[in-house]
Amino acid sequence: MSDEIIARLHAVDPRRYVDRSNYTDPSMPEHPAATLLSHVSLRSAQVGSLFGVFVWGPLSWVRSGRTIPLFASAIPRAAGTFFLLGGLAGVGGVVGMAAVGKSPSKVPLHVAGVDDRAFRIAHNPTIKQADDFALAGGFSSLMAARTLTGSGFLGPIGVGVAWATIAQAFVTMGVPEIRKQWPTYRPEVAKFLKEFGIDLPEPPAPPAPAAAGKKK
Repeated sequence: MSDEIIARLHAVDPRRYVDRSNYTDPSMPEHPAATLLSHVSLRSAQVGSLFGVFVWGPLSWVRSGRTIPLFASAIPRAAGTFFLLGGLAGVGGVVGMAAVGKSPSKVPLHVAGVDDRAFRIAHNPTIKQADDFALAGGFSSLMAARTLTGSGFLGPIGVGVAWATIAQAFVTMGVPEIRKQWPTYRPEVAKFLKEFGIDLPEPPAPPAPAAAGKKK
C-alpha cells in the first residue's frame, strides 16, 4: 500500500485526534473525520429511509399480492433495511474514495480537507437542524412503536427519520413561503370556512407607531 493511500485513509480515520490549540477557533471538532463520517452516514441513511418508505416498501407490498400489512410490516421493514444500508454505504463510500484517491462533493480527502469540511459541518445551522429533526423523528418513532406494540427497532427508526426529513424540508422551505403568501389567500380561506360556520379570527392590528418626541 502506497504512502498516499495510507495518508488518505489516515485522514478519514474517525479515531484521528486534533489539538484544538493549533486552531484559531476553539470549537474545531477534536475528531474531524468522525464528524465528516457521521454527517455522510446520517444523510445517506435519510436517503435510504425515504427510499424504503416511499418506494421499496409499497413495491414489496404490491409484489407480495398485498398479503402483508403495508404500514405495519412492509414499510417499516423496508425503511429499517435501507436506513441501515444507506448509513453503511455512506461511510463505506467515503473510505473507498479515500482508498482510490477520489473526492466526494469537492472535499479533498487529505487531513486539511477533512478538517476544513468537519469545521464547516459543525458550524452549519442547516445541517444541525437536519440532524436534530432526524434524531428526534427516529427516537420518537421508536418510542411510539415500543409503547404501542412492544416490538421493532430499525423499522420504526427508519420510518421516523423519513418523515422527519420531510418535516424538516417543509419547515425550511414550505413554511416561509406559506407565511409569505398567507395574506393573499386569507380572504378566500376565511370565505370557505364561513360556509361551514367557522369564523377565522382576524389578525391582530399592528401596533401604532410611537409619537416622536420633540427635542428641547
